[in-house]
Amino acid sequence: MTRRPAKYWQCKENRIKATKTLVTKLKKSLSAINHKDFKENGLRELILAIGGYQNALIEAGFNVIKKKRFSSAYWTKQVNRIKETKKLIKMLGKHPSKITQEDFFNNGLNGLIRVTNKGTAGL
Repeated sequence: MTRRPAKYWQCKENRIKATKTLVTKLKKSLSAINHKDFKENGLRELILAIGGYQNALIEAGFNVIKKKRFSSAYWTKQVNRIKETKKLIKMLGKHPSKITQEDFFNNGLNGLIRVTNKGTAGL
């Protein structure tokens, strides 16, 4: 692991370059990249400086949905399930029939899956 000077990650250009390099190196979809990828590639300090791996991806210009934490009550409203599913479809650029359960989990929408799998009104 390369040792970086103090305050290295305070420079936006350094964070952007490192994030873009990591994304290229991983050869993973953006929705599959997580904090472990940054940490395992020596970028723990980067995600601490920017406030999380999603912020690093967004700052570097990648089109990602920032994962949110939703209460289970949020998912009981059909309007919320539809809204978040539409955002996911747009962000991934996939046809709705090609969206997978893994896409929901990788983008912080696992609560939606849990509610709909319990038999609550679907999308």
